[in-house]
Amino acid sequence: MAEANEQDGWQRIDWDSAEEHPMVAGGFQVVVRGTTPKPMAVEFHDLPIGVAAEDYQGVEVRARAKELATEVETPWTLERDSQDMPHGRVGFVLIGETKRAFFPPEGS
Repeated sequence: MAEANEQDGWQRIDWDSAEEHPMVAGGFQVVVRGTTPKPMAVEFHDLPIGVAAEDYQGVEVRARAKELATEVETPWTLERDSQDMPHGRVGFVLIGETKRAFFPPEGS
């Protein structure tokens, strides 16, 4: 976990699913879904450097606790047009606490 993230309360989190869905007007929508142990703000955070020899640009999936909240599993969904994601030479990679998801998949 990146030190700067911890300092302002953000931490990388894992997800249950990360997919690209075709859009009606063309292109794809990146849809990431998961659950946090309590209500949290969840966001994509673009990293300033490339990953995997700069073939893939990194995008963290991260969360931070909302103000005082009761501990209750809370589902979340993030969506973003794939063309709005930062791209390396090949694509982008979502980075969670323990997970990575490459778009397009490595070696494809």
